Amino acid sequence: MATILSSVSVLSQDRVEPGSVNITPGEFPASASSSTVDADSIAADLISTLNQELANKDYHGIANLFLQDGYWRDHLTLSWDLRTSKGRSDILAYLDKNCPLETVGLDTSSAFRAPVFGPIDGWGDVKGVQFFITFNTNIGNGQGVVRLAEEDGQWRIFTLFTSLRELKGYEEPVNNRRTKGVEHGMHPDRKNWADRRRAEANFKDNDPAVIIIGKVSPHSKHA
Repeated sequence: MATILSSVSVLSQDRVEPGSVNITPGEFPASASSSTVDADSIAADLISTLNQELANKDYHGIANLFLQDGYWRDHLTLSWDLRTSKGRSDILAYLDKNCPLETVGLDTSSAFRAPVFGPIDGWGDVKGVQFFITFNTNIGNGQGVVRLAEEDGQWRIFTLFTSLRELKGYEEPVNNRRTKGVEHGMHPDRKNWADRRRAEANFKDNDPAVIIIGKVSPHSKHA
């Protein structure tokens, strides 16, 4: 039996494929009305307020730093999950469950990461303030990105992204944490990196960490 195809083409965005769901895209806020913006000062003020709210455990105050329909995209910072909370009520409810955040700081490690006033959408129609952050939690530290939009003369968070990068006590040995290759100077028992790695592999100066799985009977005999 021959299949007759319709001569009218239907765009893929208008077709509903089996098992698919059409997700309504989010809306961007209005562009900033201010003509002169000090991005550094705006970012510093928001971070200062955020840290004060964290110290006071005022999660309602933190939620009010967002736009009414603001977003918090979190990767493993607030929980062992990847989650996006939309709106002040959802953000507040999630913070009330658990908020391990302790302090937040501006990341000015490069000009690209420093606060800047400019487009915060993909088309350049909406202007706001964007900057990068670093933060500490009770178990680790991480990085994030903040985008602010102006609403009634006040700057509020449109999107906040946080991502846990390291666990305390298990930081990646990079930069100044790297193992030194050679110890210069008069050290009687000095070793280079290869010597230390060899001694570590042979457990010369310490015992290996072991896990014993199973249950020992109180009547069993063992050495």
